[in-house]
Amino acid sequence: MLLSPTGLAWNGLKGELEDLSFKYLKPAEYGTIRDTIARKKKERDAYIAGGEGPPEKKARGVWGQGGRVGKGKAGSTVSIGR
Repeated sequence: MLLSPTGLAWNGLKGELEDLSFKYLKPAEYGTIRDTIARKKKERDAYIAGGEGPPEKKARGVWGQGGRVGKGKAGSTVSIGR
């Protein structure tokens, strides 16, 4: 392995070429990754636009601050021991 600046440049170039060729060498895996990234981007954009908690935490009902889980009777907040 070369540890000179030239060697590092070649290793960087090799990595870039591997990344760029992945689309053509493994099209099924590339498509799966591309679709997953696109779906996650939509979720992040919706999260940022809505100002809500992350979708996975919101779905489980644990989004809150200071250990608070949700609403108790008459709109009071239920604490989880803090």
